[in-house]
Amino acid sequence: MHNIPNKKQRPHPSLVLILFLLAGMAQPLEAQFKSIGLRGGVSKILGENTEEGAFPKGMDWELNYAHRLFDLVRAVGKVGYQREVTRRNYPSGIAGAPATNFVGTSSCFSAGVGIRVYLNQNIHEFNPFPGQFLPYLGIDGGVLYNQTDAPATSLQNLPQDYNFVESGFVPFWQGEIGSQVVLNQFLRAGVYMVLRDTPSDILDGIEGTTDAGDWHLRGGLELVYFFNEGK
Repeated sequence: MHNIPNKKQRPHPSLVLILFLLAGMAQPLEAQFKSIGLRGGVSKILGENTEEGAFPKGMDWELNYAHRLFDLVRAVGKVGYQREVTRRNYPSGIAGAPATNFVGTSSCFSAGVGIRVYLNQNIHEFNPFPGQFLPYLGIDGGVLYNQTDAPATSLQNLPQDYNFVESGFVPFWQGEIGSQVVLNQFLRAGVYMVLRDTPSDILDGIEGTTDAGDWHLRGGLELVYFFNEGK
């Protein structure tokens, strides 16, 4: 009789993945001076051309780079993109104009720099541990370019003193709040919320009857990749 050789059993792919993740989480984490983050979520324009109480109608994307300055402080550079549909109903009788509905699509490109401060005093910069929550606050400023596209029917009957602004550059400042959780040696996941202020009505495409500027309210999820360096 011939002995039938035993076939080597290959581990299931899911088991390999689990073991890989556990091994990564068990490794000591080294100094993390630099990181790249990707954010994705929703955005809403708060201005004279936006309906009150409407759920965010836009999308928000941001790519950022952070560099360690101190244990709890990071310098951050950002580029972002937002796109929303803004609406405003002008009833008849406003400055003698007939009723009209303004609908525009706003596209915003931004670039800025600022700082981020982590609030967890036990951040363990040279040994952050998986599962650790790292809440933070941030502030930054820069320049944005906004382009609004609107059909001619939305522009024909705008009331007096309301002007369409198709595009332009304006400065901005913004504050943010968020929190990250350490996943493993290289990755953190988190949530964020940002409030951006501009000195112009340019975000919604309409200059109104006041001097107040438009605001961006943004929020969503983020994923951060760290470049680890030896001590």
